[in-house]
Amino acid sequence: VSIEDDQQLKLSQRSAVRLETDVAMNYDKTHLLRGALAMHPERIIMDSCQGQEAYPWIGAVASGASGSMTSVHGVSARDALEHVEQMCYLGIERANPRGLRGQIARAVDVVVVLNRSAEDGFHVQQIANVQGVDFDAYRSRDVFYSMVEGDTLHFHPTGYIPVFYERLQRGGVQVDLNIFQG
Repeated sequence: VSIEDDQQLKLSQRSAVRLETDVAMNYDKTHLLRGALAMHPERIIMDSCQGQEAYPWIGAVASGASGSMTSVHGVSARDALEHVEQMCYLGIERANPRGLRGQIARAVDVVVVLNRSAEDGFHVQQIANVQGVDFDAYRSRDVFYSMVEGDTLHFHPTGYIPVFYERLQRGGVQVDLNIFQG
């Protein structure tokens, strides 16, 4: 199920259901997420998460809509996770901060940070594997990062093999282990 403000995603799957917000009908993303969950989707793709819809999205992903994704503003993986946490508070009256952080860390496996430059458009800055929460901080490990060397942007593996690698293998996805080697 896709949830967008304006339909821009090009989904070719026959089973794809496209939902679009409509201010006049009072169909915001939170309302559409509730409707999407009633459909028991395999995944939910939301164009951007900018407010109180963060909490129901995290709940949906944590309860079985694996493979879901959305975009969030942040300059690093940790910053993006903290931004999701702050937006979750907009959608709930009371929450245990540690419990909420744990739920977010269980729901999100991977954070991909994109950077925009005037010359090159978007490029991947960081790909991080979310591992959990230690007290009040999200724990993640970089899988890949980019760095400017001279005048050229280079993308590097860190040598860390992400936790989700085994799930990919069990799912029949063949990934060359060498791509993770630095």
